[in-house]
Amino acid sequence: MSLYSLLNLSIVATPLQAGPYSWRGFNEAGETSRLTTRRLATYRQAHSSLVWRMLLDAKLPVRFILKRILPDLALVLLISVIFLVLKLYVGRYLPPIPLSLPSILGSAISLLLAFTVSQSYERWWEARKVWGAIVNDSRTLVLQVRSFVKAEQLTEPLLRSLAYRQIAWCYGLGEVLRGQDPMATLAQYLSASEVAYAGRHANKPLALLALHTQQIRSLYEQEALNPFQQV
Repeated sequence: MSLYSLLNLSIVATPLQAGPYSWRGFNEAGETSRLTTRRLATYRQAHSSLVWRMLLDAKLPVRFILKRILPDLALVLLISVIFLVLKLYVGRYLPPIPLSLPSILGSAISLLLAFTVSQSYERWWEARKVWGAIVNDSRTLVLQVRSFVKAEQLTEPLLRSLAYRQIAWCYGLGEVLRGQDPMATLAQYLSASEVAYAGRHANKPLALLALHTQQIRSLYEQEALNPFQQV
């Protein structure tokens, strides 16, 4: 989820980059891009190949897996040792276990595991849809600003600051949800004044949205946007 979404998210910054498949095809009036169908198809094919190569090459380290399952392994080992000791020393005094009992317990455990796995997948898929909506809205925001703002008032620093702030918001939101400090990531995309502004707030993503609001309001006051476009 995260690799594909974050790679898609990088497309938000594409208008600020040069290259054969960039959005330089937009003219100053904000008209539709003049990329040909062949070039666009080539870009999509290269982008798709890069996505799958990243997903296939990404391997979880064994140390990470062992760290996650080590407590459960220790608990299972402890229970097994306890039952082995009981069997060796007091096994003759224990009542016999009917063969139907393990089958009943196995069926119950399988139902519980199936329900847990299904619920986990549903939660993951819901988060995937939300993140996909964030990626699409981020791309749409930058494209709308580029299309709606008047050509004489649309400058590259303005578009760059908004696009990189939106990228910082997406990465920062992901790190905040993981309980991490996003300031180091924000410093890669924001100016020093914006980083300082975000650092004064406990909710960093909300602070970046406030900066978005201030910039859009400033464009509206300069009559670069009309009320309908501001909404």
